[in-house]
Amino acid sequence: MSGVDAAAGPADDEVRRHEQLRGAEIAFRTDLGGCWTYLDDTWTRVLGYPVDESIGTLYESMMHPADRPASLARLAALLSGEKEECRAVFRMFHRDRSVRWLEIVAHPLHDDAHQVSGMAGTLTDVTDVTDVTGEVAADGGS
Repeated sequence: MSGVDAAAGPADDEVRRHEQLRGAEIAFRTDLGGCWTYLDDTWTRVLGYPVDESIGTLYESMMHPADRPASLARLAALLSGEKEECRAVFRMFHRDRSVRWLEIVAHPLHDDAHQVSGMAGTLTDVTDVTDVTGEVAADGGS
C-alpha cells in the first residue's frame, strides 16, 4: 500500500505543514556591528534570501521597521555585557516581501582576549503560531 492517504483533508495538510516547519530553526552568527557572518541553509528556506547574498549585511536590514528600535536596544545590551542572553519575537521580511515572525535566542560571542566579538544563536520561524494565536510575544525584559 502506498504512503498516500486518499482521504487526507485540511487537517492532514496542517500536520504536514507543521512537520515541515519543525526544522525551521536558523543557526546564525554576527560580528560586533550586527552583520551576518554565518547563516545555515535554513535561512534560504525560511526567508528566501540566498546565504551568500546575505553574509555581510546588517541583520536589521530585513527587519520590519517598527521592530528595529527594540531590537537594536536588545543587541546593545547583549554586546555590552549587560545581558547574557536575548530572547524576543520580531518580524522580518521574506524575499517576496511577505512578513515572517521569528523568535531569536542569542548570546554574545567572545574572542581569545575574552572581548565580545559578536553574537550567535538561532532564529525560529513562529509565523504560523503567531498567526493562529493572533498574539505578539513580548520580550519579557530579556
